[in-house]
Amino acid sequence: MCGICGTYNFRGEPADRALVKRMADVITHRGPDAEGYYYSQGVGLGSRRLSIIDLAGGNQPVYNEDGSIAIVYNGEIYGYIELRDELKRRGHQFATNSDTETIVHAYEEFGPRCVEHLIGMFAFALWDGRRQQLLIARDRLGERPLFYTRASDRLLFASEVKALLQDPAVSRDLNPEALTHYLTALYIPYPQSIYKNIHKLPPGHFMVVDAQGVHIERYWFPERVQPRRLGLNEAVEELRPLLAEAVRLQMRSDVPVGAFLSAGMDSTSVVANAVRTTTGAHMKTFAVGFEGAEWDERAGARQVAEIYGTEHYDIILSYDDVWQLLPKTVWLLDEPMADGSTVPLLKVATLARQHVKVVLAGAGGDELFAGYPRYGYGQQPPLRRLLQSLPQPVKDVAERVGSLYSHGFGHRVRVTLRDIDREYYEDLMWFNAEQRQTLTGRNGSPYAEVVSRYYRQWSNTDPINRLMYVDMNTYLSDDLLPMTDRTGLGVSLEGRVPFLDHRLVEWAMALPGDLKLRNGTSKYLLRKAMAPLLPPEILNRPKRGFGPPFGAWLQAGLADFTRQLLLSPAAQARGLYNPDFIKQLLAGNLDDHRVSQQVWMLLVLEVWFRIFVDNGDVATAPGHLRELL
Repeated sequence: MCGICGTYNFRGEPADRALVKRMADVITHRGPDAEGYYYSQGVGLGSRRLSIIDLAGGNQPVYNEDGSIAIVYNGEIYGYIELRDELKRRGHQFATNSDTETIVHAYEEFGPRCVEHLIGMFAFALWDGRRQQLLIARDRLGERPLFYTRASDRLLFASEVKALLQDPAVSRDLNPEALTHYLTALYIPYPQSIYKNIHKLPPGHFMVVDAQGVHIERYWFPERVQPRRLGLNEAVEELRPLLAEAVRLQMRSDVPVGAFLSAGMDSTSVVANAVRTTTGAHMKTFAVGFEGAEWDERAGARQVAEIYGTEHYDIILSYDDVWQLLPKTVWLLDEPMADGSTVPLLKVATLARQHVKVVLAGAGGDELFAGYPRYGYGQQPPLRRLLQSLPQPVKDVAERVGSLYSHGFGHRVRVTLRDIDREYYEDLMWFNAEQRQTLTGRNGSPYAEVVSRYYRQWSNTDPINRLMYVDMNTYLSDDLLPMTDRTGLGVSLEGRVPFLDHRLVEWAMALPGDLKLRNGTSKYLLRKAMAPLLPPEILNRPKRGFGPPFGAWLQAGLADFTRQLLLSPAAQARGLYNPDFIKQLLAGNLDDHRVSQQVWMLLVLEVWFRIFVDNGDVATAPGHLRELL
């Protein structure tokens, strides 16, 4: 696992070595074990390495036999042993035992389509000296990040935005649409970023850069999977070895591997399979609880740890921790991201890093096996589905006719005819259009268009799968995975996600939704598959969010600090916050989850402004929240 960065000059002028060094230095937390650089014909590549595979021989850049190809790489190719054996049979000679080198020789063999042969998570930059081309690629699900921008006659790329900002020529102009996305959904979906001219390379895409320009191509199309109609028992028998194999491969490491463990289905399924499939595995597991919370997952995690004999550690996130950790969390995330899990994830990652370099995580299980309540929108009666499929002009007429009868009846007609993706959008929306208008003076809803685009892109008409596909391309790729990446690597800890083995993803997405969500039971198929391995109290536990007690924190003093921050002259000068709206919001019921989440969103946003906009130097994070006043 590493952090990568680099530049490409379209006119062939030498790379600015001091700049590449600054870019690598600011992401040292991603790879404190080694650094490496490559320069040639206008190209500069930088790497910070966290040594996981081939500790002695895997330093980067890594080259092919004659040195004409060089790569810097962030990630893990879990199937590297099998791929290496195949490439050796094809005549390739290996100088290291690293997974990185398999990408180099796979590129020699298959060109840019080498990405289709990789089982793992990755973001890499590969320079082909013979073709004078730079290949930049990102894994299928977006587990590893890759940002890029154009600055004059140069392309810059990096694992984190703060590395790009080391170049004074990179524009820091904000993206107004991205702010609207954030206020709607807590995060900013790809390919946009908070900066107008900085972009995310989408998951499942690669980029070819040469003197002619930049060409971006998509290589993974999960929406094209062929639907399969399996019986429950048959699906269970297929799922068990698929999940076990995904976990087994992700246990490959030359350093000890641990796991995050909660009382939920996903992390417990990962731990159960890790212990069963890995010979001699002595796992360490890690959990976090919240001071003052009504629900504490640590008890369930301890139960699973006892069953599987893991060496278990847990920790409490206190109110005081928030003041210390929030600035660093925002700095690590690069963009405003208001998911309540970010701070506790940094806390438990810090604990885990004291014991291991690698942890398995359970992210992705909800998106594959229908774990969120909102997927219930996909279980509509056949008649309502038929009505929702009517052309919009027909729906408009029906609503007007209904309104002639009564306003309330017209509203019921509108709700009945509303598309499933619209229901999904309104379920996840935090600030509605009216609130955004009052707060910021703009109320555009481009996020609704993002949801609609992915919902309609899924070729299968199964509405549950379509909603999961939306989440895969939004919430998973731009919230859950960035949190896992940044909070883990913020303390030099690699996070791996077995549920996102792309073969398991493709298999799960081909199954009908009623195998995953049945009679109101979420993750129905996964529960059945894991029944022999997990205790009933874990199997039958309803879905619980991993959210902190925002209300308690705010009432303990964080709300007063937020008021000071948002109503300060510096904040008001931004012209973004309506002071009357802020006062009204903070005077509301902070025990209400929606209200407390909205306050948290604005606090995070203003902390981000203080760190990344008001401060010209983003090389280090503030030490305490009060330093930002």
